[in-house]
Amino acid sequence: MFNIQQPFKRITAIGAVSSLLLTLSAPLAFADQAVAPVTTQAEVSIQAGAVQLTSKTISDKNDYYESELTIPVISGMQDKNYQNTLNANLAARAHAELEKLKKQAKDDAAASVGVYEFRPYMFKVSYERITDGSTGAGGVLSFKMITSAYTGGAHGWTRIDTYNVRNEAKASAVKLKELFGEGYKTILNKVVNAEIAAHSDIYFPDTFKSIADNQPFYIKNGKAFLVFQQYEIAPYAAGIREIDAVIPGSKPAAAVPGNLSSLSLKIGGKTISGAHLFVGKNGIAMAPLRAISAQLGYALSWNAGWIDVDKGNQNVSLQVGKDNYATATAQVTLGAVPIMKDNTLYVPLSFFSKVLKVTVAYSKDAVVIG
Repeated sequence: MFNIQQPFKRITAIGAVSSLLLTLSAPLAFADQAVAPVTTQAEVSIQAGAVQLTSKTISDKNDYYESELTIPVISGMQDKNYQNTLNANLAARAHAELEKLKKQAKDDAAASVGVYEFRPYMFKVSYERITDGSTGAGGVLSFKMITSAYTGGAHGWTRIDTYNVRNEAKASAVKLKELFGEGYKTILNKVVNAEIAAHSDIYFPDTFKSIADNQPFYIKNGKAFLVFQQYEIAPYAAGIREIDAVIPGSKPAAAVPGNLSSLSLKIGGKTISGAHLFVGKNGIAMAPLRAISAQLGYALSWNAGWIDVDKGNQNVSLQVGKDNYATATAQVTLGAVPIMKDNTLYVPLSFFSKVLKVTVAYSKDAVVIG
């Protein structure tokens, strides 16, 4: 297991370049002999009746490169022909990119002899399921394919490709035009420009012109999340940007209850004593980070002004007073900054659903998480 894409959490305006050089340009230790590819499989627990994704991982390494392909194998779609074609395309694309990198790595190694130090390449493909195609998800299967590589230089790169499919007898790809109408570009361009104006310190000035004809996006909770790749509208340190737009006619998100501060907090069916929520600026629900994260199995640590939230391979970082929540592949804005109140660190309640990807809901007398 390895991690090509270093989190953006500790990159500052002054130290960005040096940090990347230190964390990403160091050569890896490889075995002297090539190692045969290793394949492992793990099932993902998904709601009954939903489309299922099985994780298939193929690992390989030698003196020139190290690779790890975690390719989803989709099952349970109504349209089996579409399902089989999609599975074949996902695998073919990942393997084609890997073969191209293998050749490039070998050629680079040969050219480096007596000229410069060759650093082994790295290539990784993984995925993230967003919605499962069930009735509760509006019949839409939505997921990301995340491709990362290091081919020498100061740092690697990451790209996110998205897939949105209607799980019907005759499946089809979901298009932004279908969701937002004929004027979808005008509508979404306004949303993007508003986000850039609200966070001008993050984005390149005067760079964004329009969303692309094939704009990557995914669907979740009645919103379309537009995905912008590294350097597309913001510097490398800002990460892959995701900007959300409410889909017309979709069910609005549950309003923050007026009695939020009096509601109990339940996580995994357990009531958490001493943890309180409140309504912050702009009517955004704020929740105690440590109390909730600990119950969800995350560890919190403070590091040079950053707060790290870690669990296994999932790593998120944030700063007090900054509306930027950094994962390994993206930075998310939530409309509110982390704040200290009564010696407790609070974050927007949406941090847990949008960043940590856990379920958050309101009941009559409680906020229910997980």
